[in-house]
Amino acid sequence: LLSGIAAADNDHVLGKELTTKVDGYTAGLSFRHGKHIIMPHEGENNVSLVIIDTSGKKIPDAKVSISYSMPDMPKFVSKADTTYLDDAYNTKIDLNMKGSWDIEVSFRLSDGKIKKVKFSIKI
Repeated sequence: LLSGIAAADNDHVLGKELTTKVDGYTAGLSFRHGKHIIMPHEGENNVSLVIIDTSGKKIPDAKVSISYSMPDMPKFVSKADTTYLDDAYNTKIDLNMKGSWDIEVSFRLSDGKIKKVKFSIKI
């Protein structure tokens, strides 16, 4: 059951958490080096995703998948699995060249509903 899609165009927001909302849920995406938020860069990036429910609480039990691609090359989509640690869903993604990237996040909630959000960045 697909019940919501949202998008955030954050091409010029670097070194900050990128946020977007879908159906009252907030998704926050950040690129990290340890506990520090850094700018996305060419190569391997540590990514952290926080999902907050409609009452303002973090969701620790969603099934989260991340896919990423360059808009100019939509056939080449990479995917990454996440691990929940330190109140966030964490993974590594390889942004293997400079340019624009779309990062799509899908999360299945405990009630079975699926939400999708999209972030656009430029490196």
